[in-house]
Amino acid sequence: MKRLNADPGYVDSVLKDGAERARAIAMPIQDQVEEIMGFLKA
Repeated sequence: MKRLNADPGYVDSVLKDGAERARAIAMPIQDQVEEIMGFLKA
């Protein structure tokens, strides 16, 4: 914990990387669901 608290930039980069990877996985699925549900995209 001390090492992580000492380097907040590292923690931020790990969180950013995870968010990007999760978004890449989720977006195609979300697009399919929205199409099936009939949602209109702006």
